[in-house]
Amino acid sequence: MRTFLYLLLVVCFSVYSQTDSTKLTFVAYWEVGDSYNFKISKSKKEWRDQELIKNDSSQYIANFKVLEATATSYTIQWSYTDQIVDTYQKKALQLFDNNETLLELFKKMNFQKVIYQTDEFGEIKSILNSEKASKSTQFILAEMLNSFKNRTTEKIEELNYLFEPIFKLYSNSETVQNLILKEISNLHFLLGYEIDIQSPIEYEQEFSNIINDKPLYADAKLSFKEIDFENNSCIIEENIHLKEESFKEAIKDFLLSMKQETTSELINKSIFDVHEKNEYQLYFNPGIPYQILKKRTLNLQVDSLDVLQEEIFKLELISNL
Repeated sequence: MRTFLYLLLVVCFSVYSQTDSTKLTFVAYWEVGDSYNFKISKSKKEWRDQELIKNDSSQYIANFKVLEATATSYTIQWSYTDQIVDTYQKKALQLFDNNETLLELFKKMNFQKVIYQTDEFGEIKSILNSEKASKSTQFILAEMLNSFKNRTTEKIEELNYLFEPIFKLYSNSETVQNLILKEISNLHFLLGYEIDIQSPIEYEQEFSNIINDKPLYADAKLSFKEIDFENNSCIIEENIHLKEESFKEAIKDFLLSMKQETTSELINKSIFDVHEKNEYQLYFNPGIPYQILKKRTLNLQVDSLDVLQEEIFKLELISNL
C-alpha cells in the first residue's frame, strides 16, 4: 500500500512539474526592508547627415527599498545618490535667470526620492508623491519661458504659442507619472503576468504618447533565451518596432499643437524608423532584475535632413542590502 502511494505521488509530481514548466509566473516576493542597489548607465549619440553631433553619457547609483507590504500592495521607495541630483540641479540652473527662486524650489521638492505603490503582484499602480513633481515641473517650465523672454525682446507672442501646449501637457498628472516611471518601470517588467515559455510571443504593444492622449503602437516580440529553474532566473529578449504610421500621426499632432505649419505630404514621404532591442536578466523569485540592457535606435529622414539617434540604457544589480 505504501509502495502504491509512493508511486502515485511520484507520477502526480511528474505530471505537475511537466505542466508547470511550460509557463512562468512573474510575481513579487518582497518583504519590508528588502533593499537593492543598482548601477545605472545611460548613453545617447546623435548623427546628423552622418556626422556625430552629440555623445552624452551618465552613470549613477539608485536604490530600491520596500517600505510597506500588505496582502494587496507594496509601497516602494526609489532613490538616487546625491551626485545625480546635484548634476541635474546644476544643469537646470544654467537655463534660468531667477536662480534664487529655483534653488528655493529645489529645497522644497525632494528630487531624490520617488514613493510609489504596486499591487500584490508587483505591478505599478500609482506614485504617492507625484503632485509635488507635477507642480514643480510646471513651475520650472514657467521659469524657462521667463528666461527665454528676458533674453530676447522679439517673438514673445510666438514663445507663448510654443509653450502653451507644453504647459497643457505637463498639467496632466498621468503624463508626469509616465515620465517619472519611465526608468522605474523597467524593474517591474512582466510582474503580474504568466508567460508561455515554449514559443516566442508576438503582440501589439501600446505606448503612452506625451504629445496627446492618443497612444503609439508597436509590433513586439518576446522570447526566452535562457531559463534556470534551480536558481529562479531567466533571460528574456524583447524586440519592438514602432509602427511608422502611428509615429507620423504623433509628429503631425505635435507640429499642429505648436502652431507650426506643416504638410501631410512631406511627413508621409519621410522615414521614421524606431526600433528597440532589449534583454532582461531576471530573478523571477523574488522578482528582481540583475541586469537589463536596452538599445533604442531612431532613424529620421525628412526632406534633406538625415538624423540617426542611439540610446543605450543599462541597469545592473550591485548589492542586496
